Amino acid sequence: MEKICRDLEGTVQLLAVSQSRFASQWDAAALHRAFRWARYCQELHARFHADTEARRTLESVLGLASARLGGVFGQCRDLEFADLARCEFLLCSNLMQNPAVHQSAIRLLLDSNGPAFPYLEELIGYKAATRLLSHAWESDQGFHDPAIATQGRILRGRLDDLMLHHDSVRRSVDLLDSILQECEGERRQVAYILAAALLSSKGKGDDGRAQEVIADWLQRNRDLLQTFCRVLPVSSITQAARVSTTFREAYRDVLKSWAHTLRYDINEGQWVQTSEQAVSFGDLVDRFRSLLCASPSLRKETEKVLMEMKAADGDFEVRGLSVSSDVLTELKHNAI
Repeated sequence: MEKICRDLEGTVQLLAVSQSRFASQWDAAALHRAFRWARYCQELHARFHADTEARRTLESVLGLASARLGGVFGQCRDLEFADLARCEFLLCSNLMQNPAVHQSAIRLLLDSNGPAFPYLEELIGYKAATRLLSHAWESDQGFHDPAIATQGRILRGRLDDLMLHHDSVRRSVDLLDSILQECEGERRQVAYILAAALLSSKGKGDDGRAQEVIADWLQRNRDLLQTFCRVLPVSSITQAARVSTTFREAYRDVLKSWAHTLRYDINEGQWVQTSEQAVSFGDLVDRFRSLLCASPSLRKETEKVLMEMKAADGDFEVRGLSVSSDVLTELKHNAI
């Protein structure tokens, strides 16, 4: 029992350090040891929770250790015996809320085989979710990074929860605004997370309101919408247009604005890109082609938009006079 008491003192110290600046020094090996220890504590709870005398002794040890460390780590709360049953979750929650924790450590937590993954749904309801969503990092995999999918799930879960409130739209907008503010300068990462949330599979009873809230918020944040449409894979953008009517309309407006930035170079005999915030002629054609192939209804709507654009440009048939006419010509030559 003496060894177990010493072990529990170490547990209190572990959870206190996980909330402190010292957690910034934890690498993959340290995380592995920390969660292995947390699982050991859960085993201790299972072993002694029905033993009244042993439990009373261990409660006393935890109380004394918590009081002693409270003077060193001010934010350390008293650890009770019942907390041992959820030691892994407490450790996850502490680390996710700790701004000192290194990006690489957060990535390890979020991996599908990582220690945080089993508690993801429960963590969604905690402040840790906002901390996690605003935690931007560099990624060679971009939108396909598994961590992005996890962040998207968390955001979608928070928004789905907010849909239950009478002021759901205001609460949702506040959440999205806070994420954008925290990730200022990392718009590409925000776009990836929003796309993952927008495209995450619907849960039982989901009416799609969260998707429309995301799309409506994007529509009112024009610069981010442009980034969203430009950096994501065309297939993902098309899928977003399929699942959200609001986003579909916003995406069409973006495509029209991109078309207007193209200028025909007579010497080169082709449309050239005049803005880094837009796309090339070939990319524009590919995006319209993807919409045409998405579904019969989306094909019909897209064809209508292209014809309206052509009519607005003067309904020309001569190459180089209307970008929309040339887009249609290109699509016809490569019939879908």
